Amino acid sequence: MSGPGEGKHKLKVKAYIHKKGKSRARITHLDIEGDISEIIKPGKLHS
Repeated sequence: MSGPGEGKHKLKVKAYIHKKGKSRARITHLDIEGDISEIIKPGKLHS
């Protein structure tokens, strides 16, 4: 489902694809920069 809905949060963030082998990235991953502390509590996100 696209657009607003129950359980969805609109975020004001910057997102970057960090490509493996560039800027010391060991794997290709997504960097999210912004305040997401309302959704993911600090220290609760582990890889």
